[in-house]
Amino acid sequence: MLSDTSEAFQKLYWEALRRQTPAQRLNQAVELSNAVRSVFLANISHLDEATQRRRLAEACYGIEAVELITSK
Repeated sequence: MLSDTSEAFQKLYWEALRRQTPAQRLNQAVELSNAVRSVFLANISHLDEATQRRRLAEACYGIEAVELITSK
């Protein structure tokens, strides 16, 4: 697998993750998820709110799942 990260840094990164408590890792995951959601929404901010919600749901759960829910 190609990577632009050195093996030495990857080792440090994984060691730092292992030192974190489960709560810290969960908090970091939530923060990263929120950041990705914010960037995604910023890129579609020109759309109306309903379309933004649908696009976000499609990105998170897949088009098929959204279509299944909205077709009922």
